[in-house]
Amino acid sequence: ILTKSGEDGSMICDKEIAAWRKRIADVLFKGKRYRDIDYSASMLAQELGISPSALSRLLRSTMDCSYADLVNARRVDDARKMLASAKYQHYTVDEIGLMTGFRNRQSFFTAFAKYAETTPQRYRDENNNK
Repeated sequence: ILTKSGEDGSMICDKEIAAWRKRIADVLFKGKRYRDIDYSASMLAQELGISPSALSRLLRSTMDCSYADLVNARRVDDARKMLASAKYQHYTVDEIGLMTGFRNRQSFFTAFAKYAETTPQRYRDENNNK
């Protein structure tokens, strides 16, 4: 079954979408490379054996997102888990931001607000020890 049209007009089937999603997840998420501040879309593309522009098109056509969106959403998901966990209560909000791969406080707070629709501190306060 053909499900999506790529930017070049080619069709991508469900099996191809699933295969690419798995490859991306294997490289980016299993080893938590998304937490590495210096790991870039170009590095992911190289590991997948495609060009950075092909990766960009692939992410847009199969996941409807950019590399930055994919990585930051996962980082925020990790941060949410850590902020709600008693195990990480001795870390500051800023330290959790750095631990999850954000370069600085501003990028952490901006991404957190985008994906969690609140601030990291408010999230921690509302979800403490869950």
